[in-house]
Amino acid sequence: MKNISMTHHAEVRQQQRCISDLQVETLLRFGTKKRVKGEAFACFIERAILKDLIANIKTKINQKKNKNSAYNMNNSMIKSIDLFISEMSLHSEKKLCALLDTLTRLGNTRLIICGDTVLTVMHGYKKLKTIY
Repeated sequence: MKNISMTHHAEVRQQQRCISDLQVETLLRFGTKKRVKGEAFACFIERAILKDLIANIKTKINQKKNKNSAYNMNNSMIKSIDLFISEMSLHSEKKLCALLDTLTRLGNTRLIICGDTVLTVMHGYKKLKTIY
């Protein structure tokens, strides 16, 4: 994952809106980018992807509890989640549960990105106006 910087405005908004660094990292890794005004992109997570991520993390937690359980997930999703978990050092069950809690709060969180800089962080409740 390439290094992305945040403007001071984005850091202030992130703190005001209680959006963690883990949520920002998750959005950047698994999020969808759509072009908005100017050269900026809105980064958000689609419901289907979020649902898959949550289901796969729950499966991983259950697998840690029951070592004999079946592990049938989408192969590319397994690799990306395993890589994400290993990079974030989220190996313990407690940390996986924290990741699951983080994911459940990502449904309406958006980042506005221009180049390699996050301009602002927001909770979006209205439909996103995109430019095609």
